[in-house]
Amino acid sequence: RGRRGGGGMPGAKRSRQCTNPSCLYPTESPQFYHIEEGKVAGGKDWTLLVGEVLCKACFDRFRYSGTLERRYSKHPVRAEDQSCCSNEGCGRACKASQLTAIEE
Repeated sequence: RGRRGGGGMPGAKRSRQCTNPSCLYPTESPQFYHIEEGKVAGGKDWTLLVGEVLCKACFDRFRYSGTLERRYSKHPVRAEDQSCCSNEGCGRACKASQLTAIEE
């Protein structure tokens, strides 16, 4: 099972950097988790992440969603950047008070 701070063998150097390539802040986390064989957190399949080190944000994202990919931008799109919703099924396409960019 994964352990906080890196885990691994006693005396082993503990990694303090997230290995997720899409992590925004790979060295700035209160906790890091070394993913070991047999990890079952969140009922997800952690097999492909064995040997990786995840920061708390990436660990929680995978535990809850089963993916390391971010779905939404942290910053809403400003009105001057885009004035209408690009979702074809949106009933308020050009009347929305706030628009949010969604990463593909």
